[in-house]
Amino acid sequence: MHVDVGESAGSHPDLRIPVAVERLTLGRFVDDLAARFGGREAVVSGETRWTFADLRREVRAAARGFVAAGVTKGEHVAVLAGSSSEWVSAVFGAAAIGAVVIPISSYATTEERHEVLADCDAALLVCEERLQGNDYVADLLDAVPALTSVEPGDLLVEAFPHLRRVVTFADASEAAGVEPWHAFLARGQGVSDALLDGLVDEVDPEDDALILYTSGSTGAPKAVVHRHRAPVLQSYRLGELTRTTPDDRVFSALPLFWCAGFAMGFGGPLAMGAAVVLQEVVEPETTLQLLEQERITTLHAPPHVAARLAEHPDLARRDLSALVRLSARSPLHAALGRTADTWDPASAYGMSECFTVVTGLPADEPASVRHGHNGPALPGVDLRILDPVTGDVLPTGESGEIVVRGPSLMRGYYHQPPEAAFDAEGFFHTRDLGHLDRAGMLHWDGRLTRMIRSRGVNVAPVEIEEILGRWGRLRLVRVLGVPHPTHGDAVIACVAPQPDDPLQEDDVLEYLRGRLASYKVPHRALLLDPSAFGLTDSDKVGLASVEASARRALLDSADLPADWREHLNDYRPDDSCTRVTPPENPTATQEHR
Repeated sequence: MHVDVGESAGSHPDLRIPVAVERLTLGRFVDDLAARFGGREAVVSGETRWTFADLRREVRAAARGFVAAGVTKGEHVAVLAGSSSEWVSAVFGAAAIGAVVIPISSYATTEERHEVLADCDAALLVCEERLQGNDYVADLLDAVPALTSVEPGDLLVEAFPHLRRVVTFADASEAAGVEPWHAFLARGQGVSDALLDGLVDEVDPEDDALILYTSGSTGAPKAVVHRHRAPVLQSYRLGELTRTTPDDRVFSALPLFWCAGFAMGFGGPLAMGAAVVLQEVVEPETTLQLLEQERITTLHAPPHVAARLAEHPDLARRDLSALVRLSARSPLHAALGRTADTWDPASAYGMSECFTVVTGLPADEPASVRHGHNGPALPGVDLRILDPVTGDVLPTGESGEIVVRGPSLMRGYYHQPPEAAFDAEGFFHTRDLGHLDRAGMLHWDGRLTRMIRSRGVNVAPVEIEEILGRWGRLRLVRVLGVPHPTHGDAVIACVAPQPDDPLQEDDVLEYLRGRLASYKVPHRALLLDPSAFGLTDSDKVGLASVEASARRALLDSADLPADWREHLNDYRPDDSCTRVTPPENPTATQEHR
């Protein structure tokens, strides 16, 4: 049965989902895909190759393990891993029986990971042993020495008061309290199909499914709680909007623990019967090899990742002729000699709080139709443009704050009351500026906050400023976003050292490494005279002054790349707290709002 989830006048009358609304749970999603696509290849991850039937079998095996471990509906399960088949089976397996899953970013620092683990109230953690220089298990053992002696499931520590069990994807663990994944799965073999089916059937689309941690405009993390219907609905919708077919093979450089990676890079292709190829670490040489070897037809990659692929010397000897769905704005598009703008999912607008897009057009619409706006509202989505001061609804064409309400909207923020997320009518206030034209198309006009959009994610300047402010070697600090040819904005730390301190740029950047996730570390640290900060009578930094000084300092740098220099020559800072620059990829949701 085909049903619409909500209606939106004049937008996407054919944007439908192939199942009844009551089947919008993550467990039923896997069941339905296996029933529809069975023996077709679904997931490729390293040496692992799963058909849709295999995917269901592996998800159910993981679900049995969670049942045998005592996980019940509503209990919280954290998963810390890269994009892999193990991540898929753990997340979908736990969600299938009604557990609430918290995907933890593998980009986070040890401190950030442990803060999330403590805040999310997880009773069980599933993690990789190590990835990209991070030793997750060793870091956890440092924080929880009791794991070396307790039995699996018996953990009781103050640091993580709800945490009882730790499971690792490694084949073995020297810590008695850290259970290998194969042993965890073996524990669940006695769980019957009848019991498992009954647990899956008890889960409702309105039940909580996922908690996604993002950064708020103040830099403090926000925990976005999503019900089952949001990731499943958005997977079906993004499959349709990207015009994915069962013959496609999709590779996404967006990690699965972000909703864009989850819905557009993984769930969307699967919903259409396509195969998804996963890679835990995106590295130009191996990624190009994978694109060729797997005959990838569709690539989702932020501009900075695509630029690394385009600039790699191996590109010239790789046969990427199968790659037919590639954004025309991608640096890889030009590097491959492509000229036609025939496919691009960027005519959209979204955010983590709505599990990706709430507006958009099909990616294969003519370029003349796609360009210049962010598309119309999706079915069931209500958009309003409000005066940021009075809250009044603004007429067509006038720019104000975008507020949204719809079927994929979050339930709220974890540990916060509903009024912290929604107004009296249930609208979420995005803190973004925009306007609607007469055709009902949304135009994103910028941000009301100082959030920086860099390399496909949002970075909160205040978080970096607070860390530098505690250092003691700086008199003044201001973190800015400066236009960059491939990164959207480059994160720039403008600092004035203490008198007589022989501080160098590398000292600033080295201080921040290890205290921040890698993508938050500034591209440059500019050492400026205090006069460059344009202090007001109340000792507040004049943003226009420091932005102008930063631009001059960058242009005066002898080592500034030519393409960045040209980009900066077109940049004219203004005297507001928000520079209005369209995002490089508005389809990639604002994960770190």
